[in-house]
Amino acid sequence: MVVGAIVVIAALIAVIAVVGSLVTTLFQTLGARPPAVDTRIVAPDESKAAQAARAGAGAAAATAAAAGGAPPPPPHWAGA
Repeated sequence: MVVGAIVVIAALIAVIAVVGSLVTTLFQTLGARPPAVDTRIVAPDESKAAQAARAGAGAAAATAAAAGGAPPPPPHWAGA
């Protein structure tokens, strides 16, 4: 009898945790918005993107990515 009650309580706690996680995920998904127009992304000075932007030379892809003009990813990356 006691073991059955413990199992029921453990299952109830697990269900509450799963439901809470799902509700949290739902609220985060519904509240997500893309960045506003003219939003500026600031990279730390130590980041590779900031270093490539400062250097002005180096790999063209790294410089383009730092400037925000990187080419689009191949279709298999985009989930196609």
